[in-house]
Order: sequence, then structure tokens, then C-alpha cells
Amino acid sequence: MTDENNRYCSNVVKIYNDKEDDDRPTICTADYSPVCGYKDGKLKTYSNKCNLTASKAYYKYSGECKDDTTTVCTDDYTPVC
Repeated sequence: MTDENNRYCSNVVKIYNDKEDDDRPTICTADYSPVCGYKDGKLKTYSNKCNLTASKAYYKYSGECKDDTTTVCTDDYTPVC
């Protein structure tokens, strides 16, 4: 693959948009800078922000997705023997 000046580009990945009226690809680098995003109510780790955007997902935070479940404990003191 080459850029607009016909220079060879390495480490690129083509991502095609979901739009039916837009067949132009979004080209993202293969750099791994993980971000956590969500789409259709599910968390997913994307390799970088470009891949997240190309997938039409929403940005949540930098880094890999962590388990979103939280353990809730009450303040009741009831020791068990």
C-alpha cells in the first residue's frame, strides 16, 4: 500500500465503514494502543482509537476493557462463625 506520494506504507489495516452510501475505507495503523469502547451495549477492547472509531463504537476509556461488574457490600456487621 502506498500513500498519496506513492511512498510505501507498512503496518496499516483497512477498516471499511458500515455506511451503505460510503464505500471509502478508513485506514488505521496497526499500532497497539488499546482503548475500551462499547457498541450494542457490549464492552470491547479495540487495538487503537482509529479502529474503535471505524467500528462506530463509543469511546469509554484508555486501556483494555475491565470487567464492569462490581461487588456491592452492605455496612451490616453480622459475623459468621
